[in-house]
Amino acid sequence: MSGKDEMITLSVPTQLRQPDQQESTVIQAPIIADARAENLSRAAEVHTSLEQLEQAVDDEENWLQELFRAMLCRTRVNLRELSEDAYLHSPFGRWYYSNADSLFTQNPLFKPIGNIHRVIRSEASRLEALTRDGQLVSPGEFERFQKAIAEFRRNIRRMEQGIERQFAHLDPATGVHRPEGMISQLQIERDRARRTKVPCVVALAQIDDYQELLEDCGPASADEAMQSMSLVFAKSLRPYDMLTRLMEDRFLFCLPGAQPKDASSVFDRLRVQIAGNLMEFDSGALRTLTISVGVVELDNEASIETTLARVAKALYAASHHDDDRVIIYSPDLDGV
Repeated sequence: MSGKDEMITLSVPTQLRQPDQQESTVIQAPIIADARAENLSRAAEVHTSLEQLEQAVDDEENWLQELFRAMLCRTRVNLRELSEDAYLHSPFGRWYYSNADSLFTQNPLFKPIGNIHRVIRSEASRLEALTRDGQLVSPGEFERFQKAIAEFRRNIRRMEQGIERQFAHLDPATGVHRPEGMISQLQIERDRARRTKVPCVVALAQIDDYQELLEDCGPASADEAMQSMSLVFAKSLRPYDMLTRLMEDRFLFCLPGAQPKDASSVFDRLRVQIAGNLMEFDSGALRTLTISVGVVELDNEASIETTLARVAKALYAASHHDDDRVIIYSPDLDGV
């Protein structure tokens, strides 16, 4: 919202630190426009790298097909493509050693894939030299070569699938997770709470008067508001917290290790900071946004549906008492 990157830091599993107070400012359109880009940029980078990988693998396989053709038909090949360091300059090698995203290089399959590729290139050179000298390639040699190629393809696909899963549940408008993965995460945290007795907070936040914003300023401005809030919320979380978008105007949080009172205090400070800033939309309109938040401790003896119903009641109570507030669930709200 202001010049600082982190408005809230949740750094300790069992205790939330309060954000620093910040001066009121105007959030300008470029900042809002960058919100979605910042949330989605990582996924876009990985998507581009996946496309580059696919192209590199296709080019590598085309080269292998040309090599097989040359070996069978006794046609000439470019010997530079069979040199000792040719694997470095091959289509796949250029991607692997120069363009691979860090998400790939940190994958446990990345190094084995590089080793297999080097073996394939080395064996290709050796087998081509045999046929060029008029010798026969034994069935066992060719079978080992084919198995190396199959293992290379299999590991590439496994690595791609693992990385794709990490970005499969992003909401395209905001860059935060879609709700599909949240239920399973809440189930994991409920089971963990049963074993360890460590608390977990579930929170539900909404932009107040969202429909009025939609009607007065239009869908584009409403999207800008959601993008801005998603950025603010995402920057407030620890690496192991989870944030997902629900419906048009709501965000659901899973905060392992947090206590309801601490989470409520942090959301309350965040609420005040958001209300103290003006948002400038691309249209030039200025508007103050507020949020309402419901907070509940994840009940390790109740169903996930029960927990979600409780946090929804807390949000309802917050949003129907003049909005712009945070309320912790209590059994008294069951009659609301």
